[in-house]
Amino acid sequence: MDWQIKPLAHKSAVSGETLNIGETVVCFIFVNENAEIQRVDIHEKETDQFPRPETILGRWTRVVKSRGEEEREARVQQMATAEDIFFSLFNVTDGDEATVAEREALKQVLALMLERKRVLRSQGKVKDGIQNYLHVKTKRELSVSMHELSVDELISLQEKLEALVL
Repeated sequence: MDWQIKPLAHKSAVSGETLNIGETVVCFIFVNENAEIQRVDIHEKETDQFPRPETILGRWTRVVKSRGEEEREARVQQMATAEDIFFSLFNVTDGDEATVAEREALKQVLALMLERKRVLRSQGKVKDGIQNYLHVKTKRELSVSMHELSVDELISLQEKLEALVL
């Protein structure tokens, strides 16, 4: 299964103002009140105005580029965004048991996708339910909890990730 991450929004989710070239924006991935995974992009200056949901799965910043440049970098950016999302899942540690389980499942699916794209390299076999990965560019070692995902879990993850994918 391969997901393409949605590109940067054209307008801020807080103010509705256009995200202009050269501006720094903050991107959030969170679980909304309907248990759906959502992505929003806002101006950096609006970060304090963003009504934070309880369950933030990830957060990162980026600079807005021209649409032509965006198109040329689309494939690279989509993979970089997948990497950003993957790494951001390691930065958030709070949440109830269901949130942690969902975050771990997202890590597992994204790790498998990034391994397929040769962004991550598995280090040995799964041991005690943990797969160690090496991020090829940074040499950062990451441990991902692995368990057999049922068809229902994969379908659920896919439905939740639709907000992030094209």
